[in-house]
Amino acid sequence: MNQIEGDYRPHIKTVKARLLQKYGDDIIIAETANKCPVVCFHNTGYKILTEAWYEQKASDPKEERKRIVKAAATIILEDIRSQVYETTHYPPSDNFLMDVQTVVPETLQILLEGIILKNKRGSLEKWKKKCIAFAHCIISAVRPISFSCRCTKGCRRACGCKKAGSKCSSMCVNCNNSCENAQIVTFDSDDEDFDEIMPRENENENEE
Repeated sequence: MNQIEGDYRPHIKTVKARLLQKYGDDIIIAETANKCPVVCFHNTGYKILTEAWYEQKASDPKEERKRIVKAAATIILEDIRSQVYETTHYPPSDNFLMDVQTVVPETLQILLEGIILKNKRGSLEKWKKKCIAFAHCIISAVRPISFSCRCTKGCRRACGCKKAGSKCSSMCVNCNNSCENAQIVTFDSDDEDFDEIMPRENENENEE
């Protein structure tokens, strides 16, 4: 306002109306008591990130290509691990591919289709199925593997535990290998020693 030349000073309401008329939803006008309104642009953060990206651009074209691929890999990995995957129920055998593409992140699908479908001619359905198959292979290799163990004591939540004979998943931050889980051992019903071991487990439970 102080930079406006001349004696005329428009009212703050007029300035706000003109700014909103010109920029619409691209700006935010924050008002506080006893202070002048502050005008901010919505896409300021986006511009900062964009500028930072190009400032880090490598001078060597080969290194820049590698940087772009690494950034894409990071984005796709985050998209894969941000989804919830149903692993307790499986589709029927007569329709095993039902909605099989719904769990594939869009970024991963774009990558695979850009690689596999390029310059393909004719019907692309079989190639799209290959894209989905490759996508599921990648998802199964990198998605977080979560599991639960039966904690005997010292742990408030069910979680993966090294003391239970399993490695903690990267998502497990509950017990930090501090709970006192017993080794999980499975027995077949045909095992000769099965009947001898079971009473010992019952005795331990009664003691607790």
